Amino acid sequence: MNRITKTKQNLSRCLCILLMFSFVFVGGCANTRKEPEIKAGFEVKIQDPDIRRFTNVTSNLEIVASGVFKPGTFFIKNSLVSIPPDTQFNISLSLPIENPAVLSTAKASGELWTSNQLSFNAVPVPKTIELKQGTVSGHVDLARSVGAFFINLIQVGAISGDMKDMIQTMKIDEVELDLRPSSTIKLGKKSIHVGPDSHVRLTNAEIDDELNYVGNVHLMLNFANGCKWIGEKVDCEFDGGKLQSVFSAKKTNEKLVLNLPEENLAENKPVLLRNCIVRFGKDKRSSTSSATVIGDVKEFAWQHVKGEEHPTLHLVSDLNFVGTDLNLKTDIHQTLGHFPDKVPGYLAVNIKKDGRETVFKTTGAAHAETGQIIIAKNKTKLILSLANVTVGPSDYSKESAMNFQLEGGVANVRQIDLKSNDSRFVLDCGEDSTMTVPDEMMLAKSGDKDAAHVKLPVSLKFGNANLKTRKGQIDLADLSGKLLIDVDKDIQLNSDLGFKLKDLKLLNGYPANVIAKGLDVAVHEGKMRMSVKQCSIQVPDEPLKDAIRQRIPSSFEMKLNKTIKEDKTWRYRNAVAKDVKVTNLKIEDMRAAGQGKLAFTASGDVVLDGTVEKAGIIFNKNEFETCPWRISGHLKGDGLVNYSFEKKSDSKEERLKYDVSMKLPIPDDINLDWSKVAGGLIKVAEKKVIVGRLKQITIPLEHEGEINVIEKQSPALRNFCVTNLVVKDSADGGTQIDFVAETRAD
Repeated sequence: MNRITKTKQNLSRCLCILLMFSFVFVGGCANTRKEPEIKAGFEVKIQDPDIRRFTNVTSNLEIVASGVFKPGTFFIKNSLVSIPPDTQFNISLSLPIENPAVLSTAKASGELWTSNQLSFNAVPVPKTIELKQGTVSGHVDLARSVGAFFINLIQVGAISGDMKDMIQTMKIDEVELDLRPSSTIKLGKKSIHVGPDSHVRLTNAEIDDELNYVGNVHLMLNFANGCKWIGEKVDCEFDGGKLQSVFSAKKTNEKLVLNLPEENLAENKPVLLRNCIVRFGKDKRSSTSSATVIGDVKEFAWQHVKGEEHPTLHLVSDLNFVGTDLNLKTDIHQTLGHFPDKVPGYLAVNIKKDGRETVFKTTGAAHAETGQIIIAKNKTKLILSLANVTVGPSDYSKESAMNFQLEGGVANVRQIDLKSNDSRFVLDCGEDSTMTVPDEMMLAKSGDKDAAHVKLPVSLKFGNANLKTRKGQIDLADLSGKLLIDVDKDIQLNSDLGFKLKDLKLLNGYPANVIAKGLDVAVHEGKMRMSVKQCSIQVPDEPLKDAIRQRIPSSFEMKLNKTIKEDKTWRYRNAVAKDVKVTNLKIEDMRAAGQGKLAFTASGDVVLDGTVEKAGIIFNKNEFETCPWRISGHLKGDGLVNYSFEKKSDSKEERLKYDVSMKLPIPDDINLDWSKVAGGLIKVAEKKVIVGRLKQITIPLEHEGEINVIEKQSPALRNFCVTNLVVKDSADGGTQIDFVAETRAD
């Protein structure tokens, strides 16, 4: 038994020695073969500026990748990893982005799946390795390192590390960056305000041995308010919209190229911008403001090379502007227009290493419901309000000039508004009024010293106008004819317009029908002047008669002092008609009596006071005393008016000058008051003789005066000075008055 026991003990010692030898040998062999050591990490430094712009606004990143591991044994973070041949893998990770400059998979969640079982330190691990935040183990580190490796691959010029030595083939199925709502993507002066449900995806990226890849980039950007795309020549500001596009992506060494796929992918949608303002032209002083802008991208090529100052870009897009207000400014004028329907446009952008070029234009006719052309001088502004304007193709990309013209060169003109200091001339045009716009109207000056001289012909029908000055307002009605707007150093309106002066009163309030032709409005050194070259008034006889008739007094008092009988007859001598008083004078049956003459019939109540010297019949025959007498009655006679139109000596104003003469004879039925001279039977006997003597008297009445042809307070001509007045008989009867009217000097 002792011998057997000793034999067993010796055998045990031998087995232990053999086992220890074997362990040391195996361990020694492992150290001797020096398996590849993979420097794997969890962190990825984002050095690609374009990727960094997106990680700045990304809340979460998800990656799905696949490939085939190389067979062999590798050291990863002090762990011995054994990979069988033909081992495929799939990895999917989701990681929150806390630091946009360094992405770490340490807190990632997801899983790594392999087709064959891997061993870590000779211990097999499951084919599916789950990653949970906070878990730590060798095989979990492998999954996180592989994830970090793939994330790093999407950068241009990224250093991949040794992880590629353990991967035979690889593919990025998808990398998705979920963009944080209300964040802002900044590209220099450009800023995109991100809306909800926005993301960027890289899909189907096949990676070669040099770690280059070809795949697709998907952009889904919902724009929030306050987006600004500031360029060298064209700025774009918009509040909301959407970009949904797919681009072919190709990464080669340190270069990434994005192109629009040749095939028309269903995922490529037109770009939509809402409440979009585009600024363009010289100093970006022109703009469009559209409810929506729809862009259909036709060509797109973007290239980024590590180390270069900026990416290059080639972009061609068709545009449709909907609900657009245009504000176009040149060195000559400003044009405003509202286009409710679609306006087709074109945008081409080429950004190269050595320069940039932008082409922005419309490609078809556009209809504007309303429009304005504004021409401003130092102290003067002309506003032309248009309607139903059709604008032809226009090029807005030139800085020194713009090609902008009305299709056919004609537009409906609704209003012409000329302002200068405190004066303003507004002409409201009828519906059928048109304006012709020449091509040179729409070009800016080629040089600062060049004069901007433009002529705009207007065909006006049934318009109304008013001129407002510091002194009042002048109204014009029913304007029709041709008007030429002449824009040079100053602005002038020259015309052969026919029109009526509204609210014109002449000759004591007669509402005259003034037919005018030839309206000129000129502005010089900030002062506005209006002149009407031909004014004609047809005045019937009645207003002329009424004006004179109303000015003839209805009562007269005069010293007649006319001796009826000087020599003694019977017992009387020196009968004198002294004072006459006429009341209730009426002028009737006034009628033309030749050029410048009017005949009429006058009647009135007359009182004539006189005296007579009386002597005695029997006694005191040579002693005379002066006695008063009076006759009274209703007298009637003929009269004549002589009139003429003359200019006042101290004024440019015209007047109607007239003089009236009439004679009222004593009728037989006149009332004689002889009571202070004689009475009784003698009075009765003498009356017939005395009345017969008094009938030699004719009561002469005279009156002269003048009437302003045009009332000073007449609204139409309150601010006009009338000159060159000519009066003549009208062919249709009455009187024709021709004159020239000019605004009064301030």
